[in-house]
Amino acid sequence: MISRRFLAVALTLPLVGCQQDPAADDDSAGPDIVDQEETGSDFDDMSLGTNVTLNAMWGSGPSDLWLAGDGGALYHYTGSNWTATPSGTVSDLNAVWGTADGSVVYVVGDGGFVARWDAVAGAWVQQEFPFISNLTGIAGFGADDVWVSGFGGLFHWDGSSWSAATLPVNVPLRSLWGTSGQDLWLVGDEGVILHGGTSGWEQVQSGETRTLNVVRGSGSSVWIAGQGGLLLRWDGSGFARDANFADENNLWSLWVDATQVFVAGANARVHRYDGAEWGELEAGDGVQVVLYALFGFGPSDLYAVGGNGTVLHYPRSASGGDGE
Repeated sequence: MISRRFLAVALTLPLVGCQQDPAADDDSAGPDIVDQEETGSDFDDMSLGTNVTLNAMWGSGPSDLWLAGDGGALYHYTGSNWTATPSGTVSDLNAVWGTADGSVVYVVGDGGFVARWDAVAGAWVQQEFPFISNLTGIAGFGADDVWVSGFGGLFHWDGSSWSAATLPVNVPLRSLWGTSGQDLWLVGDEGVILHGGTSGWEQVQSGETRTLNVVRGSGSSVWIAGQGGLLLRWDGSGFARDANFADENNLWSLWVDATQVFVAGANARVHRYDGAEWGELEAGDGVQVVLYALFGFGPSDLYAVGGNGTVLHYPRSASGGDGE
C-alpha cells in the first residue's frame, strides 16, 4: 500500500492493456469467514484468515461486498463467504467504488491501475489509463461520471476517456468524496483541501500542514481525518478541529451519515460520535491492526477493514459469531 504508508511520492508507470488473463493472479477461492469468539468486542469477526493488508471496501448491499488490498488482492462476498477474484495486477489496490445497483464497479491502485468488473464475464477488465500516478481514491455518480484522486492529481472518466483536472495546487492527493461532480472534496499532503468540480476548483484553508488522509461526508456534513489524530469538521464556512485524538498516530478511515460519525486508525481503535459526544468501540482482545477503511449501509451496519486480512462488522450479533 505505497500510497498511504509513505508520504514520499512513489510513482511507477501504469501497465496498460486489455482484459487480463483471469489465471494470471488467481489465488484460488478465498477462505470462509472466520467464526471467531471475541471477548469484549463490539464487532463480529469476518476476517479472511490471511495476512493481506486490506485498503478499501465497497458494496451495493450486505450480499455484494468488495475488498481491495495490497498485492492486487480482491475479494468478493455474496452472503456466505469471501472469494478471491484475480485482479490481473500485483500493484497495491487502494480504492473501490460502484453504482448503487452494483452493475458497475471500479477498482484503482498504484501504478495507475484501473479496472472495471465485468459481471457477465465474471472478471476484472483493466482500463488503459494515460497518466502516471499512484491512485488513492475514487468517487462516482454514474458509469460516465467517475473521479479518481492520486499522487499525480485528479482524473475524470466521462464514459469514453480519461482527462486530468486543472487544480490550483500540486500536491499528492489522498482521498476524495462528494455529492455530485459539482460538489467534490479533495484532501492531501501539506494540509491541502480542495472543493469544486467540473466548473472549477478552489482551495479551502485547513489551518494545518499535516497530511490529510481521508475525507467523507453526508449531505452538507463533511469530515476530514489525518496525521497525528487530526479530525476536522466543516461548519458551513470553514473547517475547525472537532476532536484531536492525541494518543493516535494516524487516523486513516471515516464513515459518516446523517446522525453518526465513525473514525478509525492504528491499534484497531474505532471512535463513534453520536451527535453529542465521542465514545470508543472495542475491536476485541488481541486485535491491534491498522484499520484503513470504514464502509457501511447505516450506523447499525458498518464494516472496518485493515491489516492481516481483518474484516470487522458492527454491531456484534447476539450470537457473537460471524455476523450473518
